[in-house]
Amino acid sequence: MGAALPIGSAFATMGVVRLFHLSPPKSSGLLFLYIQHGLMLVMALVAIATVNYWMVPADCGLHLPRGKSYVLSAILWGEGFATIIAAGSSWLDLILHSKHASSSISYTHTHAGGCPCLKSSI
Repeated sequence: MGAALPIGSAFATMGVVRLFHLSPPKSSGLLFLYIQHGLMLVMALVAIATVNYWMVPADCGLHLPRGKSYVLSAILWGEGFATIIAAGSSWLDLILHSKHASSSISYTHTHAGGCPCLKSSI
């Protein structure tokens, strides 16, 4: 199962790419990986449910928690922290880029002065 799920999901992803006329993996590798990992998740859950039903009946933990659940509070805390981190990241980005934007140094490869550390001292 360790090799069948990734290889099977890769073949299934190629089928999805051809079926929906999406960009090929060479031009959009990230899209291919998103689809493949989603299909691998679905295939793994189906494999776990199948093995659990037919071979080894056990509690695999694929159910909602029994008793008091903290799912809603975990989602809300996660969203809150993600929002704070995203806001802080964009604020820090703005601060760092505004400092460099006022500088007179050009960071392009066509900079006329060149890098003084690369010049020979001979």
